Amino acid sequence: KTERQQPIAPVRPVEPASGKLLSGDGDPFAPPGIRAGSFILRPGIETGLLATSNADSSPDGDDAIVSQSTLRLNAISDWSVDSAELNAFGTYEKSISGDELEQTEAGLDATIMRELANDYRLRGFAGYALRPESFASPVEIVGAVDQPIQQSLTGRAELLKDSGKLRLGMGADIDREWYGDAELADGTMVSQGDRDNTLVTARLRAGYEISPALVPFAELRGGRRGYDERLDEAGYERSADHIEGRTGLAFD
Repeated sequence: KTERQQPIAPVRPVEPASGKLLSGDGDPFAPPGIRAGSFILRPGIETGLLATSNADSSPDGDDAIVSQSTLRLNAISDWSVDSAELNAFGTYEKSISGDELEQTEAGLDATIMRELANDYRLRGFAGYALRPESFASPVEIVGAVDQPIQQSLTGRAELLKDSGKLRLGMGADIDREWYGDAELADGTMVSQGDRDNTLVTARLRAGYEISPALVPFAELRGGRRGYDERLDEAGYERSADHIEGRTGLAFD
């Protein structure tokens, strides 16, 4: 008696369901991700304690034990040609003993790369950050209860072209900074509007590929920084032209 065996169906990889963990990008060492449409999300949380001898980084700072917690999110596109990436974070710090400290810092940025015809590429970047102003700032507000909030908004756009061994690029940048009011011990608010400013520049860059790992380059950048108020509190007109030249070596 003979039995006829049924053909064995070929084994195919199982498609991940939405929301399942993925390695992403074909990198076996990449952290796990969560697929959301055409993006792979990689959220994270960090928390811990810091011991410091200068909690607020000021000239008269004191010892403290500080609790620090940070939430992070990274999102990378899973597109066939173009690419996009988003990064966001928020950090909260509070002292649990010693010198008093409580502050928050947050940031968000996004980058997109678009492939165009004839080997041109268009890259755009936008970022926002919010943080207490550093105690290392050259501007001192005598009697301030806390460091005022500093905010920044950044935008970049550049057109890139590889022509043989030449690496060419041109772009425009805009950087906006503005500062919150400072609170004094008696409750008085001190405006810092005379420090708010915007820097707008354009740049040209050229490099030459000596090898796939070494590309020397030169870059020229020019523009103007303009302050919202023509004169600051001391009566100085601080708006000025900006000219910058740089040269260097990009390496893999």
